Amino acid sequence: IIDMKESITQFLEKEYYETVRIHQLRQLFERYLT
Repeated sequence: IIDMKESITQFLEKEYYETVRIHQLRQLFERYLT
């Protein structure tokens, strides 16, 4: 049985790290484009 709170925490961490990575990639692109 998977603990609900545990799975939600893992999901949120995954979402957070993906958002951070996308933000960093966007900054990198903007630096190259300008």
